[in-house]
Amino acid sequence: MIMLKIIIMNKNDDYGTMREVIYRRYFRVLKDNLEKPDLILVDGGVGQVNVAREVIQSLGLNITVAGLKKDDKHSTSMLIGRYPLTEIPIKKDSPLFLLLTRMQDEVHRYTITYHKDIRSKGALTSILDNIPGIGETRKKKILKKYKTISKMKNATPEELS
Repeated sequence: MIMLKIIIMNKNDDYGTMREVIYRRYFRVLKDNLEKPDLILVDGGVGQVNVAREVIQSLGLNITVAGLKKDDKHSTSMLIGRYPLTEIPIKKDSPLFLLLTRMQDEVHRYTITYHKDIRSKGALTSILDNIPGIGETRKKKILKKYKTISKMKNATPEELS
C-alpha cells in the first residue's frame, strides 16, 4: 500500500517554520516507529522542496519529496520532483490535476478553519483570567466599567480594587 503524506505550506510562511514542522513530525515518526509515507508533497516551489528534503535527509530518512508549483496566476501548474529537481507540467484537465487541486483546497480549508477556531477561542479569553482572585463575576464588572485593556492600565490600583 502506498502511503502519501501531504504538508501544504503557504508561500508566505517562513522556511524556518517549515523546517520545524517537518522536523517535529518526522522525528516523531522515527521516535515512535510510525509508518513512513512514500511521498511528502509540499505546496511550494524549489525552495520549499529543498527545505523539506534537507530535513528528511538530516533525519536519515529516504522519503521522496515533491512540490506543487504555482504559475503567475497563483494556480497550480506543475509538480517539482526528482533529483535533480525537475519541473513536471500538469494538464489542467487531467485527473491528477483535479486530485491535487482538491487536496490543496481541503488542506487550505482545514487550515483556515483551524486558525478561525484559535482566534475565536482567544477572543473569549481575557488577560484577567490569569489573575488570581478574579472570577467570572468580578471580571465582568471590570470589563463593563473599563471596556478596554488600555483603560484598565491607566486606572490606579485603588480604582481597580
